[in-house]
Amino acid sequence: MELIALVGKKRSGKTTAATFIRNNHPGLAYRDSFARPIKEHVERIFGPLDETPKEVLRPVMQALGESLKAKFGRYVFIDQLKDRVRDMEHAADLVIIDDLRFPFEADWVRSQGGKVIRIIRPELDGVVDNHISETSVDEVLADATIINSDGLETLFLKVTDTLGRMRGNDYHNTEPIRAGTSQALSA
Repeated sequence: MELIALVGKKRSGKTTAATFIRNNHPGLAYRDSFARPIKEHVERIFGPLDETPKEVLRPVMQALGESLKAKFGRYVFIDQLKDRVRDMEHAADLVIIDDLRFPFEADWVRSQGGKVIRIIRPELDGVVDNHISETSVDEVLADATIINSDGLETLFLKVTDTLGRMRGNDYHNTEPIRAGTSQALSA
């Protein structure tokens, strides 16, 4: 099973890219997140997450996440995701994690044979958020970097190109990927 994790600051396009990969993968792909348990707990309190602005819920989720790590250790969400990935091992041939934010999460992804793709949205670089879940993103070493600055179609071309290049053993490319010829995701 292939494992890909997306890293980037809030609103960079991680979930959009993960959904695109899942929806266009020729096999069975599964999208998940380290923060899934946090989102599930917050949803029980606030109702459906898509009905409440992220700006309202993000501080709640950040505080809950840090509190749970303080109580149960920083690997609490990795351990839970690990169990879910193991459960999908025979059903899915690709798992996409859409919210990698910490170097130790990237270490776990690589220990599982996975790859990390950074997504940067330059127009949001000036947005200041000093929460550790945002500041630690810059410390994560990525296997490839995508600049998300030219709209959805271009983002999707860059994601497709990046996956094709990574699967062709062109690893540890930290140069920004420019939109190119679209390749099948199974390449």
